[in-house]
Amino acid sequence: MSGRAERQTLRIAGMHCASCAMAIDMELEDLPGVAEARTSYARATTDVAFDPARVGLDVIIAAIRQAGYTAQPVT
Repeated sequence: MSGRAERQTLRIAGMHCASCAMAIDMELEDLPGVAEARTSYARATTDVAFDPARVGLDVIIAAIRQAGYTAQPVT
C-alpha cells in the first residue's frame, strides 16, 4: 500500500456460513488498495484495512453487495 492504511469495521448481513465469510474476504482482497480483510461469520462483521487513496469505502461496500451481502460501517 502506498499511503496511510485505514481500518474500518463493517456489519454484514446475509451470511449463512463460514464459507460466506471466506468469499467476502477473497472478494475484498482482490480490490486494489485493500491490504487485508477479516470476516467473522459468528460476529457478522468484516474488518478491512485499505489505502483510502486507492480505494474508497463505497467501493468496498459495493463489492460486498455484488457478492450478495449487505454491509454498513460500524460506528
